[in-house]
Amino acid sequence: MDKNDTVEVSIVCITYNHAKFIKKAIDGFLKQKTNFKYEIIIHDDLSTDGTREILLDYQKKYPDKIRLLLEDENQFSKDVRILLALCLPAVKGRYVAVSDGDDEWVYDKKLLEQYEFMQNNPDVSMCIHNAVRCNMQTGEEVNQIEGIIEDRMLTMDEVILGTRGSIPVTSIFFRSKYIPGIPDYCFRAPVGDEPLMTYYACKGGIYYMNKIWAKRNYMHEGSWNFRMQNISLRLDYIKKYLIYLEELNCYSNMQFNNHIREKIYRMCSWEVELLLPQYVRKMELRDIINRIEEETKNQVDDLLEDLYEEKKYRCIDYLHKEIVRFITKCYEEKGNLFLYGTGRTAKEFAEKLEYMKIPFEGFVVSEDFIKEEDFMDHKVEEIEEISREKSFLWLTLDEKNTRQVLHNLRRMKFKNILYTMRYENIIKVICETML
Repeated sequence: MDKNDTVEVSIVCITYNHAKFIKKAIDGFLKQKTNFKYEIIIHDDLSTDGTREILLDYQKKYPDKIRLLLEDENQFSKDVRILLALCLPAVKGRYVAVSDGDDEWVYDKKLLEQYEFMQNNPDVSMCIHNAVRCNMQTGEEVNQIEGIIEDRMLTMDEVILGTRGSIPVTSIFFRSKYIPGIPDYCFRAPVGDEPLMTYYACKGGIYYMNKIWAKRNYMHEGSWNFRMQNISLRLDYIKKYLIYLEELNCYSNMQFNNHIREKIYRMCSWEVELLLPQYVRKMELRDIINRIEEETKNQVDDLLEDLYEEKKYRCIDYLHKEIVRFITKCYEEKGNLFLYGTGRTAKEFAEKLEYMKIPFEGFVVSEDFIKEEDFMDHKVEEIEEISREKSFLWLTLDEKNTRQVLHNLRRMKFKNILYTMRYENIIKVICETML
């Protein structure tokens, strides 16, 4: 099929009460000059200011180009990650470009240049560019990313800590093939765009193009930044954000542990400074912050370590090369894929496999385990009852039990086993395929 007949790029736009801005946003999408077909998907979260009426007018004019996702109830108030949960599953393109409804693309070959770069650099998972950020309260305009003057890959401290400024959401352009593997913790984070960026940074890296191709408007009544001025909303956001950071730590096998810990401590300092009463003098405030950091650092580290242990199995990358190799081998040899165990971890693994449409035979347990007839609508077998040759066993157990079960499976001469172990704070996915 010719490239001009298929959707190569899906533009995803998220909007809520953006009536003052949405026309410029859509016009920026429509004026893109490309040699490929692209679609525009716009999600409206039940706007109340006339945004939806504008969207319907545009769709009527461009029915073959614009698709609308319209809500009957506000999803943000339900804690739904709109970008990840509602928009990305709808894309058709090989690549995805994202923008908010209050942003504006100011360069008509933005899509073309990002598309051509990604086509020529298959190992890069996402590319971005700079943007001008405009404060609608003060009128101040600044470049969102500062201090980078050349095109290059971003370092993880730039992605996680934002040492050069936060990545403009309206600039991100990424491969859709990684969407099914987005980890569950991303859907629990208080925002959708940042977890997406860190996930893609782990998949191949983020390339920065030193061009100002967009304008970002913020601190207006329909913006996230404006809503975060509400103290109770902000405190809830902080709590969820700190959990997200530690789950990212698990997912990345703690290879960015120093960056993430630094982000946690910085964030705690910023928020203490923000939330303490205004009348506290600056020097007094700094003394308080220093004392809090000194007294609680070890406690925070202990709590985060506990959180790591609790969350680590949720953070496994289902597109990890060993997992892909294991499942591919199972299909090629017409084997039967089983999850070993029927606990909480097994349930989470099974739900992820079902979401990714990866079929599996059922669950297995040891002979001394009280066996249920079925679990999650799948049959539960005893380990003694299944074939050593054809069975592919994915161990969904805690680390202590994994070691014991592994010993028994090796003794029983099972040939194909997949499991995870922690070595020096690194989660390793291990695939044993014995001849």
